Amino acid sequence: MNNGKKLLLTIFLLFITVIFQIVIIIRLNILDNRLDRYEKNSNTVNGDTINNFSNPDDNNSENINSNSNSDLDNSTNSDNKTGTNANGSDSNYLADDNYSNLDNVLSDDNLSKHLNNSLFVGDSRTDGIRKFTGASKFASFCCDVGISINKITEETFFINGENLTLYDAISKYKYDNIYICIGYNELGWKYEDTFIEKYKVLIDKIKEISPESHINIMAILHISSDAKVDNESENNERIDLFNSKIQNMCSEADITYIDLNSYFIDENGFLKSEATTDGIHFNSDYYKKYLYRLLTL
Repeated sequence: MNNGKKLLLTIFLLFITVIFQIVIIIRLNILDNRLDRYEKNSNTVNGDTINNFSNPDDNNSENINSNSNSDLDNSTNSDNKTGTNANGSDSNYLADDNYSNLDNVLSDDNLSKHLNNSLFVGDSRTDGIRKFTGASKFASFCCDVGISINKITEETFFINGENLTLYDAISKYKYDNIYICIGYNELGWKYEDTFIEKYKVLIDKIKEISPESHINIMAILHISSDAKVDNESENNERIDLFNSKIQNMCSEADITYIDLNSYFIDENGFLKSEATTDGIHFNSDYYKKYLYRLLTL
């Protein structure tokens, strides 16, 4: 083989090696980067949003078309108190339809009052609260894109300068209030009762580690009519089915269940189009409104 052919072969092999390395890097980092990538490439009211990334459950060999109708409501169990916010303390601000008090409710002083020594647990929707509101200044977050009930206790999260598992964080800080919103990434599971059993294990362990913590279970939020999803599993009927089972679980366990869907859905039960650009996640404005509703219950 002459020198020219050797040179061409060397260049070709180098090219293939570089391409292979790039593919590996992309695959390893795609989940961590997709929130920021979609945010930058989207058009929203204020230029910020979390875009569509539907995630199958961790054992996605079991998908199903299972639909069940349940009532849409904004109910909570008997653990909730009229005139108080989700952490049980008196709220200085009442919720209103036009959000005229939003700036006051989301001020640092008020967030500090209500969210100090609090923990938010969940998937990408919870991560939106961390990214687009001031909550992360005062509360801790154990959340990640695409995370499910199977993974939430296995991953580590950066909290107060160190990497901790969910259970280690709760054990160390004994949070006053814990807000958990998980379940969307499990909609494709064949047996929803399997999800509930795993949820019960999670709650029981938290109670064991920190019995004084007030646990707040958030309902899974609806999606919009034009969300680009797997319609067989990701639909509002199935979300309602999961929420009804979550609510029953909370009632049996005597813990707080919070359903804020009624504030954000249209007359047909779909997530309002102005609240989202991908049909699944709130845009930045509506993440603030979501936290506002939570703090002014």
